[in-house]
Amino acid sequence: MSEQFKDQGGAATMDPSALLRWVTSKVMTYVISPKRLAKNRIKVEKQRQANNQRHTVEYFHQVDDGYSHLAAQALAALAERYDIDLQCHLVDGPAGANAPEPELFINLSRYDASQIAPYYKLNFPENLGAPTTTLL
Repeated sequence: MSEQFKDQGGAATMDPSALLRWVTSKVMTYVISPKRLAKNRIKVEKQRQANNQRHTVEYFHQVDDGYSHLAAQALAALAERYDIDLQCHLVDGPAGANAPEPELFINLSRYDASQIAPYYKLNFPENLGAPTTTLL
């Protein structure tokens, strides 16, 4: 099975040295440590307050995605509940190697959305096909 895969070298090496594994472990432990994260959040919050800025939520919406359809329905309640500025952005779906089966992903997202919508008191019609590319 390993004959199928080539060692890409660099950060993606299949067999890093013990030293590289140790250094990577230490760096990642530091980067994701809860103490560092909390400290960084305090710093950023102080900067936000010093600049007299409001909290901002940026929402990225993909028109043909079922999950985006559900999320968009929850935005008004989010904005009412919290003192935030809401910025919405329209985006295309992932492309290239980041989306190996885009049609399958869209179909499954729409199926999932139709199944879970009622549990969150949201609306997504069952068996609603994805919009055509001319509508996008």
